[in-house]
Amino acid sequence: SSFIRYYLNQGFTRIILIDDRSSPPLSYQFANSSSVFIIRTDLTLYAQQHLFIREYLNSPLLHDCAWIAQVDVDEFVATRRHPRRTVAQEVALLEARTGANAILIPWIFFSYSSNKQVKYIPHDILWRWNHSKHHYSSVHKTRDRYDVIEHKYLFKPSECYDFNIHSVSCTPPIVESTRGARASSSYAFRRFSEAKLQRAILVIHHYRFTSENNIRSKCSADSVNAYSKLSHEKCVEEMTRSNYREIYDDTMIQKP
Repeated sequence: SSFIRYYLNQGFTRIILIDDRSSPPLSYQFANSSSVFIIRTDLTLYAQQHLFIREYLNSPLLHDCAWIAQVDVDEFVATRRHPRRTVAQEVALLEARTGANAILIPWIFFSYSSNKQVKYIPHDILWRWNHSKHHYSSVHKTRDRYDVIEHKYLFKPSECYDFNIHSVSCTPPIVESTRGARASSSYAFRRFSEAKLQRAILVIHHYRFTSENNIRSKCSADSVNAYSKLSHEKCVEEMTRSNYREIYDDTMIQKP
C-alpha cells in the first residue's frame, strides 16, 4: 500500500503489480482500485521471473503509456534537487529540456530502525547508507557500492525495446538523472558520493529491508530473489550487517 500511495501521489496514473505468490493474493487487497492492475504468476525461479517481466513489458496494457518506471516494490523513484516537485513534473521538465527517451536513475540504500513500526515506508524509514563511504563485504548481494552503484530506467515504450530488469535499449537521447546530461546506454554511476547525491535531479530510494522479519522472509528458501542463494543463517547475518544507519534523511517528508 505504501508503494501504490506514493506513486499515485508522484503523478503516475497506472500501476501494474506482478504478484509472485503473495498470500493473500494482491488482487483481494486492491480489487476496487481503477488505477491498479494485478498480474499473478506462480513462477518460482529467479531467471523465469526475469523472462516473464521482460515479456510483459511488451503488453498492450502499456502501449499507451508515455513513460514507464520498471521498479521493484521496495524501490521508490524520488525527486532530490527539488524535493517538492513530483516525479512526473521533473520528468516533464527533463524531457522538454533534453528530449530524453530514457532516464537512468541511481539507487540509494535505506535501512530500517529495529525500534520503529513501519506504516508508510517513505515517512518511517529515514536512515540510510553514507554513499561517500566504503561498505566492504565478501557477499555479492551486500557488496561495496563506493565505486559503482546500480541504476534503473524511466523510459518511453514508444522509443525503447529489448526490456530487462535493470536495462533497456532506447533510441537516443538517453539522460542520466544526477546532472540531467546525455549519456550512453552503457553509462554507469561511478563514485556516486553524497555531494553528487544531493545535487541529483532523481534518485531511487531502495528500501531493501523494512524489518528483521522482512530480512528473514527474503532469506527464506522459497523466496524468488538472489538472497536465497545463501544459507538462511548466512543470509540473515549478512543482510542484517549491511543495514547501515549512517545518515538521517527526511527528504520524503518534505514532499507534497
